[in-house]
Amino acid sequence: PGLAGRPVERCAVIPLVEYSNAKRVLASMQRKFTRLKDKTTANARAVAFIDSWIQRNFRTEGKIAMGGTGWQPLAPSTIAGRRHGKNKSMAGKVAILQDRGNIRSHWKHLYTPKKIAVQSSEEYGTYHDSDAPRTSSLPQRKIVPRKEQVKKDLMEIFTKHMQEALKA
Repeated sequence: PGLAGRPVERCAVIPLVEYSNAKRVLASMQRKFTRLKDKTTANARAVAFIDSWIQRNFRTEGKIAMGGTGWQPLAPSTIAGRRHGKNKSMAGKVAILQDRGNIRSHWKHLYTPKKIAVQSSEEYGTYHDSDAPRTSSLPQRKIVPRKEQVKKDLMEIFTKHMQEALKA
C-alpha cells in the first residue's frame, strides 16, 4: 500500500525542483515588502493632497466641503464692522474665515510611516469645522474634508504607492 492506504499506482508523484535563484527571488520579495510597508512617501503625498483640498476650500469659501453651497454668510454686523474699519487690518475685507489668514495658513501637517494628520492650530478653526452641535453663535463651516469626500483620491495615492513598491 501507498499513502493513506492507497495502492502505489494511484499516488501522485510530485518532483522536487531546486530553485537555483531562490535566494535572489527571496531578497527581491523582501525588498518589495519593505518598500510596501514604508508608507512615508505615500503619507506625505496624502497630507499634501489634503492641504491642497483645504486651500481650495478656503478659496471657494467652503463650496468644496459644503457640496457647492458654501459656508454660511457672515453676519451683517460682522460685515458692517469691517467696512467701517473697527479693526484697521480688516477694513473692507469680507472673506469668510480669512480675516487675518490664521485659520487658512496655520495647519500642522504630520505624517509617519503609519499615519497622517492635518490639524488646525487655531482653536476656533477646529470649532468651526466640528460636526458637534453649536454651543456659541459661531456657525459650522467645514474646513477639512470628510472621509467620503477624499476617499477616492487617497485610494489612488496609496494604489500608486503599492504599484511603485512592487515594481522591479
